[in-house]
Amino acid sequence: MRRWVLEQFGPADAKPLVLIDPDSLVAPDELTALGDAGIAVEVRNWFELRRAWELYGRHPTERAPVVLHVLDRDVSSETDLPFDISAAASTRRIRLPVPSILRDVLLALDDQQADAAVGEIKTAGTQPAHALLTAAAGLEPGPIQSREAEFALSLRLASSGQPPPIHALARATFADPLAAAVVAEPPEFAAVGDAWAAWLVEREQSPWHRHIDGARAELTDMFLAGQLPPAATPVEELPAWALVGVAQPSLQTTIEALLAAPPAPASNLEGWIRAGQWWGEVRSALAQLTPAVEELESRAWHWWHQHDELFADWLRRSYGRELTRAWTTWPRSLDKVQPFLARRRGEAGKVLLVVLDGMGFTQWTRLRELVEPTIRDAGGVLAMLPTLTEVSRQAIAAATLPTDFTDSLRTTSKEPQRWTAAWQATATTAAWIRIDGANANELAAIPFGSADALGVVLSITDELMHANDLLGDIGLHTGLEAWARSGVLHKLLVTAADNGYETWLTADHGNLAVAKTKEAREGEFVERAGTRTRRYGSKTLRDASDVDGIAWDDLPGYPPSEAERLLFAPGRTGWGSARLSHGGLSLDEVIVPLVRVEPKR
Repeated sequence: MRRWVLEQFGPADAKPLVLIDPDSLVAPDELTALGDAGIAVEVRNWFELRRAWELYGRHPTERAPVVLHVLDRDVSSETDLPFDISAAASTRRIRLPVPSILRDVLLALDDQQADAAVGEIKTAGTQPAHALLTAAAGLEPGPIQSREAEFALSLRLASSGQPPPIHALARATFADPLAAAVVAEPPEFAAVGDAWAAWLVEREQSPWHRHIDGARAELTDMFLAGQLPPAATPVEELPAWALVGVAQPSLQTTIEALLAAPPAPASNLEGWIRAGQWWGEVRSALAQLTPAVEELESRAWHWWHQHDELFADWLRRSYGRELTRAWTTWPRSLDKVQPFLARRRGEAGKVLLVVLDGMGFTQWTRLRELVEPTIRDAGGVLAMLPTLTEVSRQAIAAATLPTDFTDSLRTTSKEPQRWTAAWQATATTAAWIRIDGANANELAAIPFGSADALGVVLSITDELMHANDLLGDIGLHTGLEAWARSGVLHKLLVTAADNGYETWLTADHGNLAVAKTKEAREGEFVERAGTRTRRYGSKTLRDASDVDGIAWDDLPGYPPSEAERLLFAPGRTGWGSARLSHGGLSLDEVIVPLVRVEPKR
């Protein structure tokens, strides 16, 4: 709930409360803050107001506080109410804390962003447009003090799927030419690429030096996400952070450049998504480097071990909070992707969600290079725990946490009906299709045109992963390259665009290159003897096991009776001979891509 709304309710008293809200600012759940077990009635005209007052307001009881939520646009103050009602009730006029022209922008922010922006406007007198845009970008709200700051802010906005009102405000606010190019519709990233190429050569003498230097982190994110292509200009003695934006002559120099400029230590989900994107680039390049360079592999996995331990600590502390955080501009976990797309439908018309089963950032990095789609928005989300297909993919279809589909935690068979049910509230025709995706003929099963919200699962990525137990990442990348050459993914994107769909890609979970570990054999003690997750017959059997693993009995979003039977493999270990697997708690398995793409024509 938004603090800026609740503060306008005022102190509670014994009288019925009339909320005058002609701008429809109060959300239904915010009315619950006014009292438990009370009566809240929406009224939209004079007749409904009079009727509600006679039924509930004239003779209120202490046990049932009465709130009349007046949405009539002809009622803007207490003087517009009937005299007997205004005399007997407490009245509150809910007002917009920003100019009315910015109403849609404020309402597009999530609760935390909106409260932070309003607080900045009230306490510091910051221009409302500046406070709203900086809050939308995930920054501390404040003034935008230079054109260089506009550029950095525009890149932040471009790297996360912002609602149309925020982009419209950015276009109306930014005076800097590079910033204006970034937030144009469609974005003109070529202007940024030209400025970057010029800066690589001219450095401090470049007219864009202050722009580039002040937007290091944002530019790095854009390069890692594939929204900006690296420059082909060979340049010597570049600072380490800039190497990601220059095409390297070999895979070895690419890996060396990435390892020379690792991401800053992460303290929140955005930071871990950034780390996941960077690590996907490193792991993908290592998979293509032949012969392998042992020193580079050792340095890379040393970074992984250090940071995956930090990620595990963060996940234990923060996963539950992230699942319950309010959001608007970008989903934070896979169960929120369908509600996010439902909001997108207002602008996009029709939406297609492609779920590439088992695809982590490592595989997306390579597919992005091979298929070369145009990337409009790029980021990541949290998979469901445990990172198993029947749990995490089903959460995408159901648009809810696993605690709400306890009857089907062992199967994916109910995904189509759960997807359809999730869209019913918006009166949207929906269809969920699962195909292997190994050849283009299978795309005929997708009902383009007859459903406005399509969910399409491509199992090929997961099947390729499980088929490469011997060669690991190298074998999986070889399979991905062959599949990309088949043109199936490109044809899917083209067909979707030709039929008017906005296309988003994600995955139900990622995967980890597992170090060889001795297989654990416990017979009937174990119901599911997975490589990265084991499910025992009971908590007692799990606790009696002599297998080294991680227990998480109060796993958020998961039924407690099921969570207390699970054991997760620590680090890169796995129980068995598989070289690639999923189900565990690693950065590679838990953080997955979410991108909006268009086909390259």
